[in-house]
Amino acid sequence: MDCVARSPSRPYSAPNLEIESLIPFSISELSLIKANKIVKIKENEKTYYFTDGQLDSIIIKIGVSRKKIDIIQKTKYNYNSKGKLIQRTVKDIFVEYSDSIAYNKEGRIIQYYSYQIWNKSKKKKIKTVYHNLNLLKVENGLTHLVDSTKNETFLFTKENKLIKRILDYQIDSLFTQNTNDTIREIWTYKTSNDSTFKKGEINFYHNNLLVKNQRFSMLTGNYCQFEEIRIYNNIGQLIRIENSHTRATESFITYNDYGLKREVLTKYLASFRYQMFYYLLN
Repeated sequence: MDCVARSPSRPYSAPNLEIESLIPFSISELSLIKANKIVKIKENEKTYYFTDGQLDSIIIKIGVSRKKIDIIQKTKYNYNSKGKLIQRTVKDIFVEYSDSIAYNKEGRIIQYYSYQIWNKSKKKKIKTVYHNLNLLKVENGLTHLVDSTKNETFLFTKENKLIKRILDYQIDSLFTQNTNDTIREIWTYKTSNDSTFKKGEINFYHNNLLVKNQRFSMLTGNYCQFEEIRIYNNIGQLIRIENSHTRATESFITYNDYGLKREVLTKYLASFRYQMFYYLLN
């Protein structure tokens, strides 16, 4: 299959409310952080703070001189009594972002509110609301959240997994195919100009690990425009990522004795980025 980026074109991107990515750690990583009683992780200019396995805050600092270090961004997380995230706030001197989530007794998301406030000047602030989703109904096991101001509807499973988005001009729908120990999650879409659904993005899982992501062109045909391959070691740790985008990257990951990331090296076409992780135990 042709997975080399071509131009002009536009790869499909599956709908994402960012709810699942608000916390930059997976459930398994948070479990290891809790088990090893880690309270702080230092990664380049970022520092992550934890309490009993929950991410409390992220602080980004930069040295403006040998004697002075400025905090340029701070992120704060709040949780309910069941440990579910209910608010994330990101602040710097220019912008404030906020995400708020509410749940019902079953743990279903029934409200999601996301906005940005830009401090244009000391006296003028500009607020942009990204999402204002509220519960419409729960039907056939699916939660329907609607943003009436934008005429958007999002459908979630009981586990709060997004499986459908309905807009004025486009419908996106997720379905799953199981074959032995491989699962394919396929996003399809149909715009107002389409008569049938088209293939947009596919995630391939092997033994519950994401091993490949493919994204297809929305402009010049149903060919694979972007492909990312993920390689794991024999204990299921992600050790290498490579993709076929025009800005092709390749990442190499090593781990410490806690089973958490120690180093990440990302190679670009003409540069690279190196990340080193340091851990402080309670």
